[in-house]
Amino acid sequence: MAKKPKNAPAMTYAYYHNVVKGKSPKNAPTYIPDEESAPAETKEKWVCSVCRYEYDGDIPFEELPDSYVCPVCKQPKSKFVKQ
Repeated sequence: MAKKPKNAPAMTYAYYHNVVKGKSPKNAPTYIPDEESAPAETKEKWVCSVCRYEYDGDIPFEELPDSYVCPVCKQPKSKFVKQ
């Protein structure tokens, strides 16, 4: 049986709701950013015209090599359209 550290607060529902706020970490697939902390949409969107996958990588889409393929449907970079 695990022991609770002496100085650690208990993980109550109130603590979870007030401190953790039921949010997923930023690197989790279920993460949803807060509206007030969400950055302004300054990046252009590139969407695969076949499967509608949206490229959201750190490298600008134009700088990707021509060998880049859609990670979902494996279509070439030429199938992406700017939105």
